[in-house]
Parts: sequence; C-alpha cells; structure tokens
Amino acid sequence: MPEKEDKQKILDYLCEALQHTRMASNIDNIKYAEEFGSEYAVIQYDDYSAEKWCDITADSGSAMLADVIYFIRKEW
Repeated sequence: MPEKEDKQKILDYLCEALQHTRMASNIDNIKYAEEFGSEYAVIQYDDYSAEKWCDITADSGSAMLADVIYFIRKEW
C-alpha cells in the first residue's frame, strides 16, 4: 500500500470511468486542488460553462471517490 495516495491519479481514473456513464459523460476533467488549507476535487465540464468544487479535505483515496460520486449525483 502506498504511503501517500496520489489523489490526482485517482481522480484521473475516476474521471475516465465517469465519462462512460450517462450521468457524467459531459465531464471533461477532474483536478485535485489545495486552497487555503483545504483539498478539493474541481470538476470541469466539456462545455466549460461551469466548474464545481467538491471538498475532499482529509479524505482517504476511497473516501474521496465516494464523496466525488455523491457530489456529482447530487448535482445531476
């Protein structure tokens, strides 16, 4: 098990999987960001009309996956 999880890599794989779904096929990318001591998954859509910021502060990799999927479903 890795000592420190690569959250960007995890988000890249999640984005690729989500792009194959009806619910999230319009997602262009998901980026990891650190701002003001917090961590976020920044979801960008293919029309670049909006960016959604999902708080993933202190999440493990698996908790981050669950939080981002829940966030996207809630927005849908």
